[in-house]
Amino acid sequence: MKKGIIALSVLCIAILLVEGLGGLPWSGGRRQTGLELIRVGYHTNYGGSSAMAVGQAQGYFEQEGLQLELVSFNSGPPAIAALMAGDVDVCFLGHGATYFLLEGCADVIAVESLSNAEQILVRADAGVEDMAGLRGMTLATPFGTSGENFAEMVLALYGMDRQDLEMVNYDVAGAVTAFLNGTVDAVSLWAPYTTEILTRASGRAQVLEDCRDFRDQFALPMSWVSTDAFIDADPDRTVRFVRALYRCLDWRAEHPEESARLAAGLLGMGQDELLSSLDTAEWLTSESAALYLQDGRMEQWYAAQHRFFEDKEGSGGSVPMEDYMRFEILRAVLLGQEEEGTCSSR
Repeated sequence: MKKGIIALSVLCIAILLVEGLGGLPWSGGRRQTGLELIRVGYHTNYGGSSAMAVGQAQGYFEQEGLQLELVSFNSGPPAIAALMAGDVDVCFLGHGATYFLLEGCADVIAVESLSNAEQILVRADAGVEDMAGLRGMTLATPFGTSGENFAEMVLALYGMDRQDLEMVNYDVAGAVTAFLNGTVDAVSLWAPYTTEILTRASGRAQVLEDCRDFRDQFALPMSWVSTDAFIDADPDRTVRFVRALYRCLDWRAEHPEESARLAAGLLGMGQDELLSSLDTAEWLTSESAALYLQDGRMEQWYAAQHRFFEDKEGSGGSVPMEDYMRFEILRAVLLGQEEEGTCSSR
């Protein structure tokens, strides 16, 4: 796979040094003999941590001959920087950071979930019924996030672009405040912040656009990613990791509240904080992922994301999708389609 240029690597490592490293490595106990160590970067939210918390509790990775060393990150850029620097072997990647795939920084080895979280809210008294009605109005969103990306995707579907309205850059807290005090007409954010606005606005805000309504045109997949070097050094090891991961996702689907409790323990948070996240995504299982892989929808999700970021000004790369989507690993784990040099009969 074509790799990111040296300057990108240096930039990513610099980002890692100054921001985003959420905590120290945690391996759930002593290093166990006879197990292969995999260093995994997870995110400090339910979607980015719950599978790892379940796996540690249920022993699914150990059953595949693996021991995990977990490292927490607050966002995608520092996690990818650590991946490229060789400080972690696998990491979680939210859909807002999909552009790193086009820059040659990582390969997708598993699909975790589809976001339900992104929404565009508008003042209830604005008289706006859809995105076209926002023409000439102000919309607040944090630039470089899934909020900005979702707004641009919806604008494109309406035959519009960001020049058709005034898109203003705020941090998350600032966007919430600006909307609630009437500084802006609309806001593009994600749960739990959209839920906070709707609660605090008490009827003065309404949902204009919801990412779930556009799943046929584009979806917002969350992934687990690795590098060519790690995967190709021992493809069987990667297959075993992904197989254990999907066992975690299956258990999570059957035990959502217990999964939230386990993730809360890993993150040092209250369980109630994570319970509110249970409806913020379509949490994939081995069965649903196999269906989406087989009928081609999984490929379509990433193809739409690829086109969006390839067309987005300043996205920084255009590595072909076939170079970073490791469908052979997913086929081995989910469909039992073994390809030479890829699979384990363990």
